[in-house]
Amino acid sequence: MRRALLAVAVLLLATGCEGSPAEPDRTEALTGTLERSASAISLLSLRNTGNVRVTAIDLEAVAADGTTGPAIGGITFGVGTGNTVACIASGNFGLIKGSVISLGLHKGDYCVKVSEPTVVAEGSSVRYQLQLEISN
Repeated sequence: MRRALLAVAVLLLATGCEGSPAEPDRTEALTGTLERSASAISLLSLRNTGNVRVTAIDLEAVAADGTTGPAIGGITFGVGTGNTVACIASGNFGLIKGSVISLGLHKGDYCVKVSEPTVVAEGSSVRYQLQLEISN
């Protein structure tokens, strides 16, 4: 009986390991500063169908006079088709400092669009630091 219970426990542990999230194949950082209502576009390529986990590491408001403080609002993050000039995002996700989103994506080339949704005051901006963990 004891051996049977041990065998079941080992089987459950082995099955659990197969279903655990994969370690990312690569990690990319997206950093920059966005003026009021501005956007930044970058490119992302997946070799196979996979997952992109986005973490908002830091968001900081920069006033017109250069002083900094915590960002009152957030930024938006979208993935779509296009290039660095024109990106048609198929949905936007709001990010605040510390938030995480996870997107399952098919193999292919994507554009990533980060935008300031008119939350900061005129003449001010928001500095952002995002981490993308890509598993494919």
